Amino acid sequence: MRRIALCLFLLASCSSQPDAETLLIHSARTAYITGENLTAEDLYQKYLQNFPQGVNRLEAWNRLYDIRVNLRNDKKGAVPLVDAMLMEYATDASLRPELLKRAAHIHADLHEYAASASFWVQYIALPGIDAAARNDARLQISKIYVLLKQLDDSLRTLRECRQDQDAQAFYLECELESANVLVRMGQYGAAKDVLVNLRSQVQERSVLWSRVSFQLADVYEHEHQNDKALEIFASILDTFPNPQVVKTRIQNLK
Repeated sequence: MRRIALCLFLLASCSSQPDAETLLIHSARTAYITGENLTAEDLYQKYLQNFPQGVNRLEAWNRLYDIRVNLRNDKKGAVPLVDAMLMEYATDASLRPELLKRAAHIHADLHEYAASASFWVQYIALPGIDAAARNDARLQISKIYVLLKQLDDSLRTLRECRQDQDAQAFYLECELESANVLVRMGQYGAAKDVLVNLRSQVQERSVLWSRVSFQLADVYEHEHQNDKALEIFASILDTFPNPQVVKTRIQNLK
């Protein structure tokens, strides 16, 4: 009796074959790992088409995205993939933040700044985003608004960043970026006030202090206060990340 049971067990084990879904995903993985990108792309696409409820769909989407963006450098071609992922995982709270960030970055890389801004706005509005991620996104979108020449929107976003009590670590960066926007708006007096106050708050001779000082010197130069600009530029020669830029500014002012 035991022999019969053992034989039946062995027969069942030997006769069991991988199902079509398993075979397809394994073939796609093998092609991807061995660098057969065209084959891998074709197989992952077939997987998505043939198995709408497949357990490996996220892997397939991510591999297709990786092939387009990182291996082919075809960011334009990756946009429909990201759009499809956003639709498929629209209610997945664990995946949606990362997908929105992916969409925002890829549209910015394509200089499609309005689209990028819209995805960052959606990202910031998500519930459960931690303060650091939220305010890093605000810094990102403020810079995109500058590219779109929506300077008032940029300042508003940075004000929200500065007023966020849960992310004081971003306060100084948001202040500095606000000064940059004010300079672009030609509001040199307001920018100078921000920078003078900011310079007094950061550790002297730190990298951030040097960046703030550089911006302050730039404002003084715009106001034709060259002596003050020269004095500040000279003070950061040893601390600014790119001293050659500072030397050039000093030479131009003399």
